[in-house]
Amino acid sequence: MCTLISVLKPQNFDWNVMRTGIKLFGTEEEGTKSGPEATDEFLLTAREWIIKYGCGGTIFLLLGWPLAVLPWGDFSKACYAIWTSIAVMWGYLAAIVIITLPIYENRNTFWAVLTCNPSASNPDAKSSTIETAAA
Repeated sequence: MCTLISVLKPQNFDWNVMRTGIKLFGTEEEGTKSGPEATDEFLLTAREWIIKYGCGGTIFLLLGWPLAVLPWGDFSKACYAIWTSIAVMWGYLAAIVIITLPIYENRNTFWAVLTCNPSASNPDAKSSTIETAAA
């Protein structure tokens, strides 16, 4: 439905608004360098990766996987049980990865919140705070 409406009534969004209208936190104007994620080269590389693997995975799941089992013919009870078991396991694995990876990547921040210690979210800041206190 979204694709159909987008094709019939495009909004023709000006993507330069994204570059000029959104101010990045921690940019060079504030005295710190912005990360490599802010460069156009990084974003174009990320876009290519997403298109390659995202579209490739989608095409495989929509066409490749069903076509691979086409020679099986009509599913017997055993084949259907295998098919549904694989689909359910795939879903559980995807859910586990989608939930746990962001938590793992932000574990320092979670620990800082749970211990009410803001310096725990940045290990470098903790060591510099100790060095400053010792001096």
